[in-house]
Amino acid sequence: IDPGQAARVERTALALLLFVADSWDLAQPRHVRFLGWAARLHEVGLALSYRHHHQHGAYVLSHSDMPGFSRDDQAMLAAIVGHQRRKFGPAPFEDIVSPERSEMARRLTVLLRLALLVNRGRSAQAAMPGTLAVHGDSLRLTLPAAWLEARPLTRRDLEDEQRMLQDIGVVFELCVDDG
Repeated sequence: IDPGQAARVERTALALLLFVADSWDLAQPRHVRFLGWAARLHEVGLALSYRHHHQHGAYVLSHSDMPGFSRDDQAMLAAIVGHQRRKFGPAPFEDIVSPERSEMARRLTVLLRLALLVNRGRSAQAAMPGTLAVHGDSLRLTLPAAWLEARPLTRRDLEDEQRMLQDIGVVFELCVDDG
């Protein structure tokens, strides 16, 4: 795990969480903890292989002895880390976590995915460069035009993410701030 990258992803994910915490019912300390843990551990699967490292990471988190974590907690972390990238399968969270935790897993995963995309370039940045607006299951991420122009691959990945999040019922819109 690259500790610098993990810290950047965590910082961005928690900044995104602040925008949606009340609307998405993620304002409890446990939500902050789970998102922070998932951000810090999102690269754990790289120890096995780059290809499908998200799935390897989910496996490691599901099957490791993790003192202080219940099996339900490990399942939650595995669900978030395992869905950090690529397409979602059918019932992606319901098969991993309990029904009462699947919505929390889904929403925290969305935030982790966006944080990963914003930090795609793996370079140091001071803070989350934009804002995230939420209305129900609709999200609008607004980023500065100059920031996006300097990162065309990140922009493309964020545009692709719009289609992927539709598979789990989230409408995601990327907006450009020209001002």
